[in-house]
Amino acid sequence: MLAAAVVLTALFLNIPLAYEILKWLGALFLLFPTWLAVQRYVMGGVLAGMAAKLAAEPRHGV
Repeated sequence: MLAAAVVLTALFLNIPLAYEILKWLGALFLLFPTWLAVQRYVMGGVLAGMAAKLAAEPRHGV
């Protein structure tokens, strides 16, 4: 574990672009599940609202 930390530190000190790439990938790693959760929440609310509206409408000819 210590060896991995030393190697990664040396890599990031010698190649700053590698650190920037890892930083942005980490941000995307956190944002992607958040985006999925927000989509699910919004779509769940929209679909639930549509279902409630359809259930409340009177049915003609049934």
